[in-house]
Amino acid sequence: MSSSATLSPLLVENQVVNREYSRCVAQHLKLQPKLACKNALAAVASLIPTGTYVEGLVANSKGVPHRIYEHAWVQTPNSIVDPTPRHVSVSSEIAYFPVCMWSVDELTQIRKDFDGELMLPLSFWHPSIGFEHPLQAEALVAAHRHLSAVHLRNTGAPLYAPEREDEYLRALLDGRYDPDALPIR
Repeated sequence: MSSSATLSPLLVENQVVNREYSRCVAQHLKLQPKLACKNALAAVASLIPTGTYVEGLVANSKGVPHRIYEHAWVQTPNSIVDPTPRHVSVSSEIAYFPVCMWSVDELTQIRKDFDGELMLPLSFWHPSIGFEHPLQAEALVAAHRHLSAVHLRNTGAPLYAPEREDEYLRALLDGRYDPDALPIR
């Protein structure tokens, strides 16, 4: 596979998600929920050729327990376009943490490298990224800290006992993340 993936710094919290355009893209392309990589790839290939295909993590602070999960979207110079229908209707409860990005030209080259087939998510198949990459861990910790800050702001109480943060983050980075078993005080 081409090694052209651009690793991204963590996204600024105030990045604007263009929900209206995201909704239009999802409807126009008849995109499906739970297929974020496929949806973002279709959007960047069909309607947003100046955009960048991004794979990373999203932190959803709506409900309890809060959730962190893998996702894909399109980054434009001014906003995020998230064409996955389920996310289009969600307001500011979602924060985006990119891990890697590919331009349309890079995606075209990867497609050629694989005889027209793209296996998604791309970061899983990329030799230098995947779940072992340090930026994946940084994004996971940043997403967790974002959710902790939102929880503190909304409730006035910490998400878990501060003395247990190291324990929780080790579990997070060791792949033992279980949002239903947060070490609550």
